[in-house]
Amino acid sequence: MDFRELTPSLVTFWGAGCSEHLLTGIESSSFIRQRNNWYIANIPLGLSGLFMMDWGKIVGFSIEMPIDYVPLPIFGNNIVVILCYWTQPVMSTSKHKNLLLIKVMERLERKGYDGIVVFSPGGIDNPVWEAFGFEKITECEFMGMPSYMMFRKYADVSPPSFQSPVSLLPPRQRKYAIDIFYPKYCPIGSLIISKVIKQSPNFAQIAELRVHDTSYRDVVLSSGRVIGVYLNGEDITREIIQNTPIKKIIEKIS
Repeated sequence: MDFRELTPSLVTFWGAGCSEHLLTGIESSSFIRQRNNWYIANIPLGLSGLFMMDWGKIVGFSIEMPIDYVPLPIFGNNIVVILCYWTQPVMSTSKHKNLLLIKVMERLERKGYDGIVVFSPGGIDNPVWEAFGFEKITECEFMGMPSYMMFRKYADVSPPSFQSPVSLLPPRQRKYAIDIFYPKYCPIGSLIISKVIKQSPNFAQIAELRVHDTSYRDVVLSSGRVIGVYLNGEDITREIIQNTPIKKIIEKIS
């Protein structure tokens, strides 16, 4: 197994990565282009990453960013945030995850950060992070399920703080408002926006669509949200992913 630091040239070599089982066709190529542009544009802001390679193929990665610039609703001093991490499904064993994360922890400590933050959606990987010395700091919500902000410190530093979501504005021109929070760097964002837009002819007369590009920190901080779909402020992300028709969801809450 080989490990390489993120560079613009490696980004262009990346391919589908974690989107390979979520997106297809035009959706996939559009996501890859947007993702690559976003990563390259944010390298000057301190975005970095480590790629795990097997026979020249990327089979895992971890992407990090300083807390001052990361597009997440958190605050702190001299802390780095693991924005996302992934291992290819066939490589998603404890052995390979640990191998990747050991390398990640070592290099982030060498970079001089006082602490590391990671979000654990659904708490699925909590045991993995706890084994690396992370502690639960805050429980939050990710796509309708309880998730956790985990923190590991290298020095005597205050834990990061988390900004709670603010209330969404009511609809202005229709009875309903559909808000999509969509980070360009994540395939789940591309998946949910695609599923909603494909249904727009079915709800255009009764619901207004508002898209928030949460690839930018200021957009995230204005709402306290990163990813998801909301109908009049109610999180319907899981229903969208499960292909429940939006008109049916509207009928259910009416």
